[in-house]
Amino acid sequence: MNPYGLAVKVMQSQNIFTIGGSLSANAHGRDIRYGSLIDTVKSFRLLKADGSIVTVTPKDDLFRAVIGGYGLFGVILDVTLELTDDELYVMQTETMNYSAYADYFTKHVKGNPDVRMHLARISTAKKGFLKDMYVTNYELADHQDQLSSYSDLKEDEYTGLTKFALGLSRRYEWGRHWLWNTQQSYFLSQNGTKISRNNVMRSESTFLEYENNDNTDVLQEYFVPVKEYASYIDDLRQTLSDEDLNLLNITIRYVQKNEKADLSYAKDDMFSLVLLINEGFSKEDQADTARIIRRMTDAAIKHGSSYYLPYMTYHTKA
Repeated sequence: MNPYGLAVKVMQSQNIFTIGGSLSANAHGRDIRYGSLIDTVKSFRLLKADGSIVTVTPKDDLFRAVIGGYGLFGVILDVTLELTDDELYVMQTETMNYSAYADYFTKHVKGNPDVRMHLARISTAKKGFLKDMYVTNYELADHQDQLSSYSDLKEDEYTGLTKFALGLSRRYEWGRHWLWNTQQSYFLSQNGTKISRNNVMRSESTFLEYENNDNTDVLQEYFVPVKEYASYIDDLRQTLSDEDLNLLNITIRYVQKNEKADLSYAKDDMFSLVLLINEGFSKEDQADTARIIRRMTDAAIKHGSSYYLPYMTYHTKA
């Protein structure tokens, strides 16, 4: 974000990322019109292992290798990015069953020119586990001339309450249920609320801060073809039915097909599922989490899915 009424096209959900790191992971965001970050890069300068500095553009072979290449080809020094105008949105949230989501998205979101950004969550609480969902669309508002009234960057709202609820969900099933209801109720209460594009990206880093001597939170992300979503969720639910995984939250975004990067994770139109997992520090706990993540990955691969390499290193070389 910047103060000149412009915004990054690929909007991530937190403001804690570096630009070089985002390029190296080929990050994606909430905007359904743009895919991964590679689409918005005009050029960058790269410091290679031999000490030479080269300028790389989309016509160069290094472009496909470096973006999404996890730093294997050198250090990104600076980048020229395409930006987009700030816009005024209206938030619209509704609830649904997981089985209806892919069809809903295809019919009412993907082809709707007024929907600019999209976010969904599926319940990890015991009641409605991997069945209940809510979706939030950020639709282009009427009277874009009112944008200046909403353009001042806002502070996080209800951070303390959300952090408290997340803490309870790490320890208690009823806490997870309460967190789900709190999140869902908040977004439903915001229906019709106007918000600028820049303010959509409010930092989640504050309430996600967590320090404990016994456990920590980790992320895992799967990219599931849109047409495979419901059957994948059924397999994931079955996979976790006999496991003791402290799964706190699943956030869902849309990533359109994009194979411009050599290490592309979006070989089809995908739903990105970001899993927030609490795991213990002991070798036994970490080994158990690793085993479960490998089981989840096997279920994902069965449905033509991929997974995000920057997160856990629990997968086998195969």
